Amino acid sequence: MSTFFHNVEARFFLGALRHSRTLHALAVLIANYLAERKSVRYSDKIICMTSRDSDLLHRLYGRPATHLSAMAIRDQLPTGMDMTADVPRGKYALFVGGHFMPTVRVHPGS
Repeated sequence: MSTFFHNVEARFFLGALRHSRTLHALAVLIANYLAERKSVRYSDKIICMTSRDSDLLHRLYGRPATHLSAMAIRDQLPTGMDMTADVPRGKYALFVGGHFMPTVRVHPGS
């Protein structure tokens, strides 16, 4: 069996527990920790996107990734394509991500 880890969920849910100290958050952390531990134990191949995740798996569960597979591509227009839109000249940032806890800033009183 092969298991692909796009992150280490136990670490994420530990952060969630620190953010919201509830019995539910603790139960979710424990359930995810146990599931990850079994996945690491019974997998023939463990695939991580980064060596950081592999190192964390090793520290938590005693076994690093057997393979690293970065999910990145070169940011480049195909040959023959021209950029016709005006490019903003000031500093700007673009964030693309789902609406879930690590990517949503919590405002006081919301």
